Amino acid sequence: MSDTTDRKLEGPLRDICDGACGIYWTYADNFYLCKECDYIKFDQRCLDNLRNGTMKLKICNKDHEMLHIPAYDPVERRRVGDGNVKVGEEILSVNEWLQRIRKGWGIQSAEEFRKI
Repeated sequence: MSDTTDRKLEGPLRDICDGACGIYWTYADNFYLCKECDYIKFDQRCLDNLRNGTMKLKICNKDHEMLHIPAYDPVERRRVGDGNVKVGEEILSVNEWLQRIRKGWGIQSAEEFRKI
């Protein structure tokens, strides 16, 4: 049994599901964040209810794209290591990850900008 199923992890977040189901998170742990609404998040059941039209609340939109925040895995976190991020199946340093993002968006780094 993993750490996450043995006990509820306590962390720095204080977020509740916007589907009014009572689920809350103290870690970024298996929820869906709307990419269009201002910080709207759902657990899987509430997202399913939104998508199939059975949610009683009029919040967000069933057609909005969601970002899935996967379940926290302490073993995987240790494997990735401090100062790194996982992009797909690849482990990158935060600096390399930021460089790729800058390049993809055509954004100069602060160092390159100063040279102009």
